Amino acid sequence: MKGPTEVILIMGAFNPPTIAHVKMSEVLHKEYPDDVTCYVVAGDKYLRGWKGYNNENILPFDVREKLLEDATSEKDYALVSSFENSAKSDGKTITTVEFFKKIGYHEGVSLCVGSDNLKDFDKWYRCEDIVDSVKSIIILCRGVKKEDGLNLIPDKFKDKADKFRFIDFNYDSISSSKIREAARNHNLESVKEDVPDNVYEFLIKNYENGGEIKMTKDERTEVKKTLAEYGYTDEELEDMSDNELNDALDDVTDTSAMHPNESYEEFVEHENFD
Repeated sequence: MKGPTEVILIMGAFNPPTIAHVKMSEVLHKEYPDDVTCYVVAGDKYLRGWKGYNNENILPFDVREKLLEDATSEKDYALVSSFENSAKSDGKTITTVEFFKKIGYHEGVSLCVGSDNLKDFDKWYRCEDIVDSVKSIIILCRGVKKEDGLNLIPDKFKDKADKFRFIDFNYDSISSSKIREAARNHNLESVKEDVPDNVYEFLIKNYENGGEIKMTKDERTEVKKTLAEYGYTDEELEDMSDNELNDALDDVTDTSAMHPNESYEEFVEHENFD
């Protein structure tokens, strides 16, 4: 059976994933049932470099990816991509779009953005190439009619208005920063309904003390084993706190999402989108 040849990319930090993030793929699937929806998780390097986040404001990429995978595990139409944390990615949207077209979604790559991002879309890197490369720009917005939405399109793209589609997203926007703030203030109960159950359980386990990561003995062993492969000595690892171990793991995975001995073709296969 031939698989889907069109994909809708939902790009973001998902730091952490919220209920609204999960609902996005549900709404898109209802509107475009024959397409795949794919969450593209921003790499840690992008969040530090372009967004200016420090380590205290970032859940490690592997954590954000796993939380999103678990939150959408029952949705066979939703995938989660690690491409933007790989050595092949520069964190730019146009690069990601071109990657997905290359690995098989040549019949159509669409990009989903929130209405709040549309007003600055003309400032995105190579924005003209993005519009020309994608099948459509899908805008999720609450209570905005199509004719009103057209007014939100930047002037430089008015002549390509047919590329922009507007879908009513009848859910409250939930800021991930609100969730992080609640974790720092020991007030996770206040945002319990705003995140998927698995995300809430993770936050309670790891951040109920205001941001200090708490690893189990087995988790420490696994992280130390990974770091040892990158040259850390037993003495160095033994003296590191859970947070320091997590930061070190974060650093080595910034540029190592693709194994040093893995070919590009093998990496594409691991994305499992064919």
